[in-house]
Amino acid sequence: MPRTRLTSSRTALVALGAVTAAVAVGALVDVQAGALALAALALVGAVTRLTLPAGRAFSVRRRYIDVVLLVAFTLVLTFLALSTPLG
Repeated sequence: MPRTRLTSSRTALVALGAVTAAVAVGALVDVQAGALALAALALVGAVTRLTLPAGRAFSVRRRYIDVVLLVAFTLVLTFLALSTPLG
């Protein structure tokens, strides 16, 4: 599938919806669960960016920069969610 404005918009909306759902979990259920959900989304983003061709993944920078930043974000969020007394 070629990259078009519509597919880019759909990808951005899916990402925004997923982050919004994770924040809602944090606000309504448990802060730790919300932080872990955000970490899981970052990990899914890193794997997606690593495996999909450039035209199919939501990309901003070079592939290795995106993957390294998303994995670092995953590790930091997971560490903070598990080590900080939240709630």
